Amino acid sequence: TDPPAGGTREDDRIDAAVIRLTEPSASRIPAPFLGPKEMDLNDVPKVKDKYLVVGYPASRTRKNFETRKVAPRPLRYVGNGVSSQSYKDAGISPRTHLALAFDKENSLTSEGPTTAPDPDGMSGCGVWRFDSLMNPSAEARDRLLAVFTEHLPREGKLLVATRVSVHVE
Repeated sequence: TDPPAGGTREDDRIDAAVIRLTEPSASRIPAPFLGPKEMDLNDVPKVKDKYLVVGYPASRTRKNFETRKVAPRPLRYVGNGVSSQSYKDAGISPRTHLALAFDKENSLTSEGPTTAPDPDGMSGCGVWRFDSLMNPSAEARDRLLAVFTEHLPREGKLLVATRVSVHVE
């Protein structure tokens, strides 16, 4: 996407790029691709919905400069959607973005309360809705919804992602 007129790259709240792969290039990638059935282009965010973000924050990545090896450690975060007022306060639209509550200082793990690592470096990871975890008896509708783009600690302690629908328009 392009920055708004008169703005800079930092002003681009969509922050999306899409590259169409040729068949020969795609066939060399040793992983499956998601199809339309694995994405939800029409998700309507709800405050009580649970969303999963899995990525590799820079603060959890070990680097050994002598051996030239990198050992990333993933961060798995499950968070709730936020109110429409939170979207307004952050200057984003639920039509183009998905926002999740993220209180870094008051996070919880299976071991108890903790301070979460900074999410810097996780840009580009997926944001998923796993309905099957919340309601196993329902028909599973686990879907990719968005691509994580930024952490807004001052605008309501949010993780913000660009919706998949923006990427496939």
